[in-house]
Amino acid sequence: MKKYLINLMVIMLAVLTLTTGCSKKNSTGFEKNNLSDSKVQAKITKAKNNSNYYSFGYAHLEIIETTGSKIELECSATYENYLNTEYEIYRKNLNSIEPIWEKIDTTNNSNYTDRDVKAGLIYEYKIKAVYSNYSLESRYSNIVKYDNRYIKGKGTIKYVDMEGGFYGIVSEDGKKYDPINLSDKYKKDGLKINFKFVNDKKAGYHMWGKTVKIEEIELQKDYYIQGTGTVEYIDIEGGFYGIISSNGKKYKPNNLPDEYKQDGLEVSFILEKAEDQNSIYMWGTIVNIIELN
Repeated sequence: MKKYLINLMVIMLAVLTLTTGCSKKNSTGFEKNNLSDSKVQAKITKAKNNSNYYSFGYAHLEIIETTGSKIELECSATYENYLNTEYEIYRKNLNSIEPIWEKIDTTNNSNYTDRDVKAGLIYEYKIKAVYSNYSLESRYSNIVKYDNRYIKGKGTIKYVDMEGGFYGIVSEDGKKYDPINLSDKYKKDGLKINFKFVNDKKAGYHMWGKTVKIEEIELQKDYYIQGTGTVEYIDIEGGFYGIISSNGKKYKPNNLPDEYKQDGLEVSFILEKAEDQNSIYMWGTIVNIIELN
């Protein structure tokens, strides 16, 4: 048994030795090498001897954040940990009559933000790693695509008291949007939502915000309490109606409609916790009802 374990350890050590220093390559062809400096220098010498100046390793590109006005990219390359690396950034506007690749910038940072983008257009990006100290370049990276026709984000419904009054949306970064198709369900001042808009080229009716058409809209799930439960009459402190959820949590609503004040009534609900509000009743969490069915 002892001899068997020793042999097994020898085999595992041999496998580990063989795999050390090997490159890892993903489906895009990008590889990150775990090499000594001497091996990197050997690869540089080999590339130059073979006149292989323009395919020295790989580059890889990802989109990590987008808004309607900027696109943030993350760049990486095979030898970025060994050699001084610059990244050439290339962009193609697919809405052009004849889309072509254009070099828009060069950076020595792995993160790059393109702020010269316009809503309503579709862009593609690729990069190349440049090791200028050795006159070497990587292959072009994978191509990433972003459809900037849509505006996505989080925001708040706002009642705007002008021109007879209407409901708009203010995004987290303070931008104002005037939707042409906001349903009555979401016409509640202060409602927190996630949205996806498409730019509407028609002029808006209101001199407020950017006119948009809603493609997707939903309540922010991490902000509201959603679930099912039962309305119950609580016979304490003079009596009141509360909601006990299916998981046993108790809620004391400020605005329960009279037609729902029925003991034992099963309901589905969307609730908002009433901040900084105390109750004379020592029962449940005080909430405002957003939606009740």
